[in-house]
Amino acid sequence: MPTSPAEPRWERVPDQQAFVDSSMVAVAGGPDRYVAVGWARLADDQGVGMTWTSTDGVAWRRASAPLAGGDAVGVIHDRVGYVAWGGGVVFWTSPDGESWSRASVTADPGSDERVTGVARLGNDLIAVGIAEIASGNDVVHEFRTWTSPDGLAWKSVSPVTSIPWDGSVDGVTASKGALVAWGYARVGDQFPPVSLRSTDGRQWEVGGTGLKNEAYQREGIIDIVGEGGHLVAVGHGPERGAGPPPPPSAAWTSADGLTWTPAQFRPEPSGGWLLHVAWWDGEYVALGLSGIDPVVWRSVDGTIWMQSESAPDAGRDGEAEGCVGGRCPFTVVNDLAGGPAGLVAVGGNHSTSGHEETVVWIAATDGH
Repeated sequence: MPTSPAEPRWERVPDQQAFVDSSMVAVAGGPDRYVAVGWARLADDQGVGMTWTSTDGVAWRRASAPLAGGDAVGVIHDRVGYVAWGGGVVFWTSPDGESWSRASVTADPGSDERVTGVARLGNDLIAVGIAEIASGNDVVHEFRTWTSPDGLAWKSVSPVTSIPWDGSVDGVTASKGALVAWGYARVGDQFPPVSLRSTDGRQWEVGGTGLKNEAYQREGIIDIVGEGGHLVAVGHGPERGAGPPPPPSAAWTSADGLTWTPAQFRPEPSGGWLLHVAWWDGEYVALGLSGIDPVVWRSVDGTIWMQSESAPDAGRDGEAEGCVGGRCPFTVVNDLAGGPAGLVAVGGNHSTSGHEETVVWIAATDGH
């Protein structure tokens, strides 16, 4: 195994005014700043979609105006600037993360549609998601895509899949001139984990070879990164049915986005999911949970993962103060991104009063 880069050390960013009564749900790193999206509570106790920017990952500035039209749940950096998306089918773009424009969208008024990810393919931005369609006493989940040349105007497209589609599409990434999405598809009375690959955003080949689905004990991909030479996916191992114990963390690599090879962990992970993966400073970094505590794994090539000694200090808030029973304060990590100052993770603290405060962590690297 190639020599691993220096160990990243996670530190919580100091509390600041920009974090009050808010929670960041997603973050993207650009060439000279980080941009986060989420929600904030205004003086009249109204919750609104909100954005933040930071050049160093430590000092953050909250936008002076909320997002128009809803809450954002995801954001990426793109050559047009930053692209965010939210509940239903809502998109915003910004050249600098400071001023945002809501995009126009053609959507199907007869269905409940939801965007789950955005990536660039050539000259177009492609968004993926699902539409819930009532069918008698059942609900069918149709695959949906939207395309845009500039992020300002989006057009709905009916994608064609290599098998009849009814399932979820949970995200998308770009790699080597193709898009790779992931989720679950209905096959008979089961929903095995699958991946989808497209070179034009319209025709999609459904794969997933190497992802286990045995007697309803299915594995699942939660995030994929298409950098560092090949595709690396993280998620969870076979679920063991309802209730404990939880499934173990899992990761895979792929050359084409259709066939997946399981990775190895040292030591073997306990129950928990890997929720995010990023390529930064010459290695893959995955962030997930072991029980309720964040855990970080690192890999040079995605095939062998080593557990990091450092992780964001979330999950256990309140216990040190003797909080037992009832609703104790707790902190969650919502997203992870690399950028100009290193790796940044964002999330929120949930208090006993029902209010939230944004929490940010940054990973400094020994020797940098």
